[in-house]
Amino acid sequence: MDAGAFIWDTAWLFAKNTDCNIIVLEPDNENYNLCKKNIKLNNLKKRVELIKVGLGITDSKADLNLAGGLGAYLNYSDDGEIKITTIDSLVKSKPIDDLELIKMDIEGFELDAIKGGKNTIKNSNKN
Repeated sequence: MDAGAFIWDTAWLFAKNTDCNIIVLEPDNENYNLCKKNIKLNNLKKRVELIKVGLGITDSKADLNLAGGLGAYLNYSDDGEIKITTIDSLVKSKPIDDLELIKMDIEGFELDAIKGGKNTIKNSNKN
């Protein structure tokens, strides 16, 4: 899983160097569209699932503020423009048998995302 995929550069390395299926999460419209284009150009639609969502501590909505540079932050809001989900909710909703790696670059919201994935992370230690 690649959360905060940006333009798909890290996920591309995963796809190039493994035979694993990859879930790519990117909430920003522009970056999402670049990811989608790059996945198609690399003919990896069968192994890569792109989802327009951000990760957090609970299922909710937020507005994404890109702060005019490489940094960004979320403002949680009931009428926010982007969907926020948890790792636990995402894993429950997908046929994921073996989640081996979660890469996150989500602008300081990594701890919230980890808290939202406590059941998944706890259960992965049993293998």
